[in-house]
Formats: sequence, structure tokens, C-alpha cells
Amino acid sequence: MARAHLKNKKQRHAAPVKPHGGAAPVNKMSGEKIDIAWCDPGMTEGWFAWSIANAWGELTQMGAQGMIHRTSGAVLNKNRNKLVELFLEGGSDWLFMVDSDMILDDSHILKLWVTAKQHDVEMVGGLAFIWSAGREPIPNFFIEKDDEIVQVKNHIPEQPFPAVATGLATALVHRDVFLAMTPPRLETFRWFDDIPLDKYPEQDVAGEDVQFFVRAGELGFRLLIDPNARTGHIKDFPVGYPDWYKVWKQGIRLGEVDAPDYVPVVGPQQESRSDNKDFTG
Repeated sequence: MARAHLKNKKQRHAAPVKPHGGAAPVNKMSGEKIDIAWCDPGMTEGWFAWSIANAWGELTQMGAQGMIHRTSGAVLNKNRNKLVELFLEGGSDWLFMVDSDMILDDSHILKLWVTAKQHDVEMVGGLAFIWSAGREPIPNFFIEKDDEIVQVKNHIPEQPFPAVATGLATALVHRDVFLAMTPPRLETFRWFDDIPLDKYPEQDVAGEDVQFFVRAGELGFRLLIDPNARTGHIKDFPVGYPDWYKVWKQGIRLGEVDAPDYVPVVGPQQESRSDNKDFTG
């Protein structure tokens, strides 16, 4: 486990940044600070490291840099809880959590922060993708349909939209969310725990990250997905927005689809890693 506190060595003028279409240029962040946190197996992908360095530079330019937290280990939910503990020891307002096999687009964290401010929400996720059944790229957010939690395969709104949960590919979460949550069984797993959810008793909802957002939502905190904050996912076969667009928008597979198609969430999702470069589109 390691933690680093990085500061500007000299004051620089921050030029205005326009995070995404329609948002006013941002040249300061109201004094708020953002921490960056991830856990990894002892090493990180080169493209991930490049993305973090770039994101840290953007936060520094805006005067919003807080601290960087990193943990390593095989037990993912335990390490994610430790990251939150480290964050709460400091005084930053927001925690940006990211998986260590992601590539971030430019101004990624700033886009999430602007969306949070514009819509007055405490949680914003970026747009990430996984391979479903090894061949279909689908976005990594979850909605509720007919009292079930599902993934939408072939439809992504153009503007920020509400979701029940998202994977922790990238997510910006306000401090108040963590402070409000109580442990469902053990303090060690206060925020991230792999347990059955009362809200979806008929489903084996996979992942401590998905369960975190469901539990936070039950406390009244809202989650939006910003489709303009995109990632690439470093996999054996990398996957990102261009892959999704090619399959679903251009209809290379399955042809024209008039209505959203859904994937019920049952059981764990299989993930794999590689050193291949990915693209955010």
C-alpha cells in the first residue's frame, strides 16, 4: 500500500477548460479538491499510468489536486475499502475511483465534476465497456427494469442520465456518500461488500462495486452516467466506444435494432487483462 501527496512546485495560471459540449468554461473549481484512487495487482498498465499522469496534470492546472491513493492485493473489495479509509483521513471533497486497466479520455475527471455540479448529484460515472459473451461490447452501467437490475446493450443517451449502478471503471463520488454509509456486516467491508441485496432478492447481483451504488441509492444519493466521459478498457481484446458504435450503431451484428435490448444481471462477470492499447473514441 502506498500513498503520495503531490503539489505544484510553483503557481501557474490555469487557462479555461471546456469539459464537454454545453458546459461553461471552467477556470477554477470552487476550492474543491479531488483525490485519485485505484488498486492494482502490484503493477499497472503503461497506458493507465499515462492516463493518471495526464488527469493529475489537469487537476493541478485547475487547483483541484488532492491526494493520490494506491493499494495492492488480491482481495479487491478489501482494497477498495482501504482506499476510502485513506481518502477520509484527508480533507478532499471528492474521490475519483478508477480501475487500473482503464485509459481515460482528456478532461475525464473534470467532465464528471462539471456534471455533478450542473445536476447537483453526489455520484457520476464515466462510460466504460465490457465484452458480453466474448463478442458483444456493452456499456458498463446498470438500470432498473421490471424490478430487475439490467444492463442496456444497444442504447446510450447523448446527455448525462440516471442509473442504478455502474462498475468502478471510473466514478467520482462525494465525501458525503461514504460518511453516510454504514457497514452491512463488517467494518472492514463498510462500503464494498459482496453480499445479497434486499432490493433484488431474485438476482445474484455481481460485484461489490455495483452493490455499493445500489446501497448508496437506497440512502437517497443519486448516480448519473456522463456519456461524454469515455474510457478504453485494456483487455485481451481491448474494448471502447468505437467497438460499441461499430456493432450497435452501424449494425454490423444483429442488424437494425428499434428498441433497447437488455441483459439481466445474473452471476459474476468474467474479466481479463492484457498489455494491449485501447481507445476511448
